[in-house]
Amino acid sequence: CLSCRFQREYIWDSKTGSKLVATVLLGLIVPPVILYKRRHTTLGHVYDVVDGKQRLCTLVSFVMGACLVGHTV
Repeated sequence: CLSCRFQREYIWDSKTGSKLVATVLLGLIVPPVILYKRRHTTLGHVYDVVDGKQRLCTLVSFVMGACLVGHTV
């Protein structure tokens, strides 16, 4: 779950996002994403993102082509 009650909204600006993407593309270390596995009544097991929402959203946007338009990495 990326939109759990305890998660803040996406707040990174394009400069911060670009730095993360560059870090990944350079093969440098990125802090781990922390997940919590729980049982959902209809979906079975689901994972809540405890730490790393900003990083995950940034990388998903990059991969899907929304890649911080107008900024170079």
